[in-house]
Amino acid sequence: MSSPPLPQELINEIVECLENDVPTLRSCALAASCFLEPCQRKLFANLVLELALHPKPEDHDAILERLLEAFTNSAYLATYVQEFTISYLGRYKSSWMKSPALALIIRKLTAVSAFKLDISRWEDLSPAVHSALAELIALPTLRSVSFMDLRFMSSESLTSLFVGMGVLDIFEMTSAFAKLAPTRNAPPPNLRLRTRALLLRNMVDDQLVHFLEKCFDLSLVRSLQVAVRDDVHAERRNQAILWQMTKLQHLRLEFAISYTWLAIGTLLDLSRHVHLWTLDLYLRAAAPADNPSNVHSPLHHAIALLASVASLPALHTVSLHLQLKSNEIPWETYLARLNRVAQTWNTPTLLRIVLRGVPMRSSARSEVHARNVREIKVALAELDATGRLEVVWAPNYSFWP
Repeated sequence: MSSPPLPQELINEIVECLENDVPTLRSCALAASCFLEPCQRKLFANLVLELALHPKPEDHDAILERLLEAFTNSAYLATYVQEFTISYLGRYKSSWMKSPALALIIRKLTAVSAFKLDISRWEDLSPAVHSALAELIALPTLRSVSFMDLRFMSSESLTSLFVGMGVLDIFEMTSAFAKLAPTRNAPPPNLRLRTRALLLRNMVDDQLVHFLEKCFDLSLVRSLQVAVRDDVHAERRNQAILWQMTKLQHLRLEFAISYTWLAIGTLLDLSRHVHLWTLDLYLRAAAPADNPSNVHSPLHHAIALLASVASLPALHTVSLHLQLKSNEIPWETYLARLNRVAQTWNTPTLLRIVLRGVPMRSSARSEVHARNVREIKVALAELDATGRLEVVWAPNYSFWP
């Protein structure tokens, strides 16, 4: 007597528990027909073309041809792809970048919600791939776009890529550059881009930031993440961008390490952001050996910025992520100033201090950590007594999460 079949909903739940266990998913897909579709959905949900893992250039075209054949023979597989990544950081150009198969594969992906492009130069891709990527970015299902380590050589290529883009949840650029020839009295790009979260992380150059500022409807941005450099002109541009974000709720600023050597702090002012809910500041410290005559606490260039949020009615949490390089960095003076600033905040804002440091191999690591936490809590005793202070050591030493 055969046992009754399991409900398909239960089988789907079992497959969901497998997460990214590719060998098990492949085995389950072959075990029974009821497992085939849910396993295929999991296997194709996140498609990553990371061709640098295959050192032989002749393998690249073969991989694309096999993938195209699979999507052609079983068209439904392409509709399972929700996250799509193209990544190639090889030293030399490869024929796959201009392969007709790549453009055809991209055009078959009609349900992508998250797209990431991680290559060296936009111009290394063929015009057919450019067109296919523009169609992908125009998909109504797309919610997240990320560009990493990418170089654009003209404003026309940027405009053609973004012309059909709809409303996104996240738009991210990291280590992106643009060589945009300035034209006197040139009209701004005819784009009106919209996103709820704008992430301009490490090393997005000024020309590209200026282009994005002209193209995005900044009044719709609810969450901003931006790398801050110790450059007056860059800070003025960042300030101008911030003023346009009238509905900003979450802000994350990542300060360059060179701020540690400046006698004055950042010029940014957040006093107009009445809807701001959370503020995250990532502050790095230089070791005294880097510049022994003029090294400051990572707090010194954020005090004025923290003072500017004193009257914000919605502010709930201020998080200071401090990367330490040495125990010789002075704490007492800056913690006293931080304490005075925190007392001026109108709302019962929580101050969270997250410490990171160079890994210590000695058995005294936990003792050093505990001593630093005690020193901070003593200096900020009034905040600690009212339950408005958290001081923790991060579980890992990676500064950028």
